Amino acid sequence: MTNVGDVERSKSVNLYVSIVWSVWKTRNDWVFNNNLIKTPKSIAYMALGFLKWKKMLKVKDQQLIKTLLINPKRHLLCEV
Repeated sequence: MTNVGDVERSKSVNLYVSIVWSVWKTRNDWVFNNNLIKTPKSIAYMALGFLKWKKMLKVKDQQLIKTLLINPKRHLLCEV
């Protein structure tokens, strides 16, 4: 049986992995292609796109992700 806390923790891990992957991809694009992003929001949208691509993000979780993108500091300080 899956614990609700485990599910939420899994969602958080998936989100943070996608953000790290997006930062790494952005860094590589800058280093190897001299392509610097214009706004940090690009990383957030890339991470969101990765989650959608992997089909990890369910429709009901989209609002949570949008809220996190708007105010990440509040969510990062909360325990899951």
